[in-house]
Amino acid sequence: MSDDPTDEHDPIKENPLHDLLRAYTPEDMQVGGDSSDYVKLQLENTIRVVWEEAVKNAKDRDRKTVEEQDVRAAYNEIFYPYTLLEEAATKMGEYQLELQRTADRSPILDMGVEDDE
Repeated sequence: MSDDPTDEHDPIKENPLHDLLRAYTPEDMQVGGDSSDYVKLQLENTIRVVWEEAVKNAKDRDRKTVEEQDVRAAYNEIFYPYTLLEEAATKMGEYQLELQRTADRSPILDMGVEDDE
């Protein structure tokens, strides 16, 4: 018997997943079998990583039961780098707009330079 829980139980069934992916796919496109398999693999990896972190969170709280708050905290922690980058990109866009508005109001920055390209 293997240590991999997915060897004994297959929580993500291929046909329902394939059907779900087809539902998200435009009618003029198809879902390739390899792409569906890859999504399944990534879902299994994501589940494993999130659950391991959630178990750690429950243990840190001296709990024997993994609760929703443990899973939420795990999910937030794991995806924090992405969230941080997304927030930074949004903020940079806001700064760009503010800098452009400031430059537009400044007569000294209006050099009358035209782009020839």
